[in-house]
Amino acid sequence: MRLSVVHSTRYQYAAQVSRSTQYIRLTPYAAAQQRIVDWSLELPSPCVTMRDAFDNLTHVLTLDQPHEEIRLVARGTVEVSDVDDGEPAGRINPKVFLRDTVLTEPDDAIREFVEPMRAVIRSRPLIGVSDLMNAVLDRMPYKKGVTSADTSAAQSFAAGVGVCQDHTHVFIAACRALSAADASAPLTLWYDQPSEKWTDALPLGNGRLAAMVFGGVDRERLALNEDTLTSGEPPADLRTIDITKNFDHVTALLTAGKNSEADAYITKHWLGRNQQCYQPLGDLWLDFAPASTGGAKPAVTDYRRWLDLATATSGVSFKRDGATFTREVFISAPDQVIAIRLRTDRPGTLAFKTSFTSVHPTAKSTTENGELIFRGQLPGYVGRRDLKTVEQWGDQLRYPENYTADGQRKPRAAQVLYGADIDGKGMFFESRLAVKTDGKVVAEAGALRIEGATEAVVFVSAGSSFNGPDKSPSRQGLDPSLRSKHDLREAAAQTFPTLRERHIADYTALFNRV
Repeated sequence: MRLSVVHSTRYQYAAQVSRSTQYIRLTPYAAAQQRIVDWSLELPSPCVTMRDAFDNLTHVLTLDQPHEEIRLVARGTVEVSDVDDGEPAGRINPKVFLRDTVLTEPDDAIREFVEPMRAVIRSRPLIGVSDLMNAVLDRMPYKKGVTSADTSAAQSFAAGVGVCQDHTHVFIAACRALSAADASAPLTLWYDQPSEKWTDALPLGNGRLAAMVFGGVDRERLALNEDTLTSGEPPADLRTIDITKNFDHVTALLTAGKNSEADAYITKHWLGRNQQCYQPLGDLWLDFAPASTGGAKPAVTDYRRWLDLATATSGVSFKRDGATFTREVFISAPDQVIAIRLRTDRPGTLAFKTSFTSVHPTAKSTTENGELIFRGQLPGYVGRRDLKTVEQWGDQLRYPENYTADGQRKPRAAQVLYGADIDGKGMFFESRLAVKTDGKVVAEAGALRIEGATEAVVFVSAGSSFNGPDKSPSRQGLDPSLRSKHDLREAAAQTFPTLRERHIADYTALFNRV
């Protein structure tokens, strides 16, 4: 089925603005079930394009001239099919949106409305679903001001009018009424190949620790985060800015309708400097040795990686050289560790090396008492603008880390400053790793190697010197090792099934509320 799409949006401002930025997601994705024949956007100015966290093509539209409205038009042709290969059509399995929720609960009126379409939807799904969408729009004309964000499908259907969210709620409620998608279907995302980029990796977290799991075969990567890791030290802003002495001047410009001049003056004299930047901890690597030696590398078959939203667990399974290898990962809130269980069904063929890397040049790995320890210090300064931009804007005085009082660059000026270049400032961090296995653990320079194993469990903990928003993490900070040691050793004293049970009980108590 080919769909011809024309979408027009008009933004109107109550008063003229001098500058605006819009993030526009109006480009559909390509998948087995959906092919883009042609697509175009009509925008008032050239855009910067980027990919967001869900790999949506995003256009960033910035207008630097005064304007009162913005008009956007998207148009094109999309070909959709009934292909069902067991894989989700996009980055998120659509069944996630068909869970049992209050806003999409069908009532008797919705069931009666959709029942005549049941046969068509079952026999010709695309035509039937298209008819259902049109029937919802015919039954509920678009009208603003009648419904709100918490209006349910049953309420808006009874009102007979609504906006886009109401049409969506009624459409989903109708699908549920027809059992077009079982609301109790497993909430698992499946993929048949490893991720090649960060946006395709699978996210896990417990609110403090987080990881993006890539699912590699020869090399697994977990991109690690810890929630307190930021550059710089408090206070990060400029406390010397005083707008009171120029307040009358700015209000006079606004009263006279000189908005552009007021905007330029505020930008030059009232705004502070850039704020600090969130920082990654680093990457955990698991490098695997193929079961066979010599000759060509054994082929990989039956590859699957998955993320189970119902349990907040992720995993990988595949076959190689006659053996099945599996990995399961979760991040526990009760025990504050990342836990990874690796298995093979051919005894003694599991072998891999664990190591850490980081974008921070201060980070170094050591081994001690069978643990892999990764320590580093974050930059004491990170500029969101490069030095050239700061100088073009005449903002040198806002960045004393890089400039003298007369606006000249200091000898070690840079957009990112570590260690001695910034007077030793910057937060310290530490991550620790331990392995429990039926194989052999060998400590190497900056790594642990596991050999001859059938099963191994990797535990990872992390801590930082953060000691509150008003204290210097380099001079008044906590010892990161206190937390990383405690969490690692407490978790490693438990079995993987016990940790998993505690994790799932904690997570589902929250997840199953909806």
